[in-house]
Amino acid sequence: MPELPEVETTRQGIAPHCEGQTIQRVIVRNPSLRWPVPADLAEHLEGKTIRAVERRAKYLFLHLETGSVIVPPPPPRHDSRSRRACPRQSSPPALQ
Repeated sequence: MPELPEVETTRQGIAPHCEGQTIQRVIVRNPSLRWPVPADLAEHLEGKTIRAVERRAKYLFLHLETGSVIVPPPPPRHDSRSRRACPRQSSPPALQ
């Protein structure tokens, strides 16, 4: 969907930092999203390797060795250009 260049830009920005990395820790900040977040999500994701990052419409998919995980878009803000995804430099990226 070309009308969502910011999502593709995010994908292009995080893919080189995520692909091939192992998920060390999972933090669920809000478990009551559009779809309920399973209470045992961390158990299923920690230790898994991210094989690829793909975009479908406004969602990012992290393809893992055991399947895929949907990363929902952030909530809308007044200035959508202020959204950024910045990988941590001190340790491997964590799915947050």
